[in-house]
Amino acid sequence: MVTNRKIINPAAGAIVMAFGIFLHTSMNLLPFPSIMRPVFISLFLTGAAGILIALGVQFSSREFRRGFLNNPVNFFSMGTWVAGISVSAKVILLYYPEFASAVTVVIVLNTFLYGYYICHCLRHFYNLWRTPEAHAPHGVILLAAVATQSLVIVWNVLVQPDIPPLGVLFGLLMYTTGAVVIIRHYFWNSKGTLTDDWSNTNCIFHGALSISGFAMVVSGSFAEETIAMFWWGTFTVLLFIESIELVRAGRRIRKYGWREGVFTYHISQWSRNFTFGMFFAFTSHVHTGMLLNVWGWIVILLLVAEVIIFTKQKTEGAPGGAHP
Repeated sequence: MVTNRKIINPAAGAIVMAFGIFLHTSMNLLPFPSIMRPVFISLFLTGAAGILIALGVQFSSREFRRGFLNNPVNFFSMGTWVAGISVSAKVILLYYPEFASAVTVVIVLNTFLYGYYICHCLRHFYNLWRTPEAHAPHGVILLAAVATQSLVIVWNVLVQPDIPPLGVLFGLLMYTTGAVVIIRHYFWNSKGTLTDDWSNTNCIFHGALSISGFAMVVSGSFAEETIAMFWWGTFTVLLFIESIELVRAGRRIRKYGWREGVFTYHISQWSRNFTFGMFFAFTSHVHTGMLLNVWGWIVILLLVAEVIIFTKQKTEGAPGGAHP
C-alpha cells in the first residue's frame, strides 16, 4: 500500500556526492593504513546503495511523484541522484577497475535517468523564467549542470577514445541558464534578507564550475591554457560566494546564536562538502603544492564537522532545517 509518508529527502543524493568525492580525492591525505581503505569504501558503497534505493522506492509512489515532478525548484534535486550514481561509479572504477563492465551497465541506466531528468529540467527552466514571481529559485537548479558533467566524466573514463566536448558545453549551457534565472531572482524579485533567504545550495555556483572544469580536464578536448583560465574564473566565483557565506554566518550568529545560526543540521549543507571536494579535484589537475594540501584538509575538516552536526541532530531528535 502506498502512503504519503516521506521516506527520505529528495536531496539525500548530496550525501552520496559528498562522501564519494572525498573518497576519490582528499582521503589520500589522511594517514590511514592501506588496509582501512577497503573498509571505508565498502561502508560508502553500502550507504550509497541504501540512499539511492530508498530514493527509488519513494519515487515509485505516484502521490510523491506527482508533487515532486511539478515543483519547479525542488525537482532539480533529482540531479543529486544522477551525480550520486556517477560519483559512486567513479569510486568503484578507481579502486576496483575489474568491475568496469558492471559499472558500464549502471551508467547506461543512469544515462536514461539523466535523459528523463534533463527533459523536466528544461520544462522547469521555462516555467521559472516565464513566472519569476511565483517561485524562489536558488543554487539547487544548477544541479542540472552538475548532473550533466558527472556523466561526461564517468563516460570519458569508460569509453576510449575521448568523447567530443559537446557534453561539457551542454553542461555549461545548463549552468548559464540556471545562473541567469537565480541572479534575476535575487536582483529583481527577492524581497528577503541575506540572513534568512540566502540558500546553502548557492555554493553550487562554484561547485558546478569545478565539476565542469574537471570534465574539461577528463575530456582531453580543451587546451591547458583554457583550463587554467577556467580554474581562475572558478576560484574567483568561489571567493565571491564564500565571502557572502561568511557575512551571512556572522549575521545569523548575531540573530540566532552559534547553535541555531550555523550549527543546526540541514540536508542542503552536504552540497558544500561536495563543492569544496570538487574544487579540490579540479585543482589537483591544475595546481600542486601548498594550495592543494591546505584545501584538501579544509575538505576533510568540513566533512568531519558535517558528520558531527548530523549525528548530534539525529541523537537529540531535533528537527533539521534551520538553514534554507
